[in-house]
Amino acid sequence: MAHTVVSLLAERPEAELRKMLGRTQTELARLRGEVARAQVEVDQVEQALARQSRQTGPSRGGETREQVLDAFRSAPDIARPAGIIDTLHAAGVTVKAGAIRNMIRRLVDEGMVEQLGGGQYRLASRNDAQPDARTGPHENEAVGSLLTTTGPQEAS
Repeated sequence: MAHTVVSLLAERPEAELRKMLGRTQTELARLRGEVARAQVEVDQVEQALARQSRQTGPSRGGETREQVLDAFRSAPDIARPAGIIDTLHAAGVTVKAGAIRNMIRRLVDEGMVEQLGGGQYRLASRNDAQPDARTGPHENEAVGSLLTTTGPQEAS
């Protein structure tokens, strides 16, 4: 199709083609100016958002702390810092990886997260019980009486 357009244009007088070329080049320059202006606006708004994020973002109100704890809550029993970082970044959190690692360290120091070794962590149990700890036989599992004494009990 372009070949057909070029063929048709080639049939026009040279003066008309030069006039068309001048108008098209002027329009192209105007559009490039608009694109450049729009790009400057985009850059300025992005910089303003980044500045706002630094000023009011991660450290405000313990936001990073809650985001890291939420990531641990959504993880299976055991998590690695890289997995927590990936989870947060996938959720759109813009906190840097180093800040997330520091928060995990602080949560370990506070007893909210347990370090298991080998770069593995998990949420600490609130009542110090192991998550997989057995509480004893249930009534249906008991072989004998659930009472441990066989004789009468005396009051002390």
